Amino acid sequence: KARRVCIPDGVPRVLATPYPFEIFDVPAGRLTFVYEMNHQVRNIDLDKPVPTMESLVAAPLYNGHSVGHWEGDTLIVETLGYYETTFLDATGLPHSDQLRTVERIRKTGNQLEDVITISDPMMYSRDWQARYAYTLRNDVRLEEYACNDTHRDLSGVKGIGGR
Repeated sequence: KARRVCIPDGVPRVLATPYPFEIFDVPAGRLTFVYEMNHQVRNIDLDKPVPTMESLVAAPLYNGHSVGHWEGDTLIVETLGYYETTFLDATGLPHSDQLRTVERIRKTGNQLEDVITISDPMMYSRDWQARYAYTLRNDVRLEEYACNDTHRDLSGVKGIGGR
C-alpha cells in the first residue's frame, strides 16, 4: 500500500528496488545514494560517530540516519532513526522506532554486494540478515519517476510489489 500512496520505501526495502540507483562521493565526507524510485536520496556521513537513538527520536527519516567508515575495501554503514511507517520488505514486515541496521558494502568483480543485518528488539527475537547484489550497468541512467505513472509502476509485479 505504501507505494500506492507514494511513501518512500526506506531501508532496507529500497535495497530490493528493480530501478537503478547511483552513488556519488560528494560532498567530501559523505556518500550519497540516489534511487530512481521515488527519487529517494540517502546520505551516509563518513567517519562520524553514530548518533544516539535518543538524539534522533524527534527527527526520524524514511532512510534513517546513516554513518559509515571503511574497513579495507568494505564500507560499514550503521543506520538508525527510521520512520516507523516504512516496511522492511515487499511483504510488509514491520519495524519499530528501535530499528538499527548495519550494512557491509563491497565491490566484487562488476557487482556491488550489500549484506545488511537488521536489529529490532521490539519486533524480532533475534537479528537477521539479507543480501543484495547489483551488477554495474554503465548503459543505464536514472530517469524521471512519478509513483502514480502506470507505465512505471511495478507494485503489481509478483515478487516486487508484495502481491
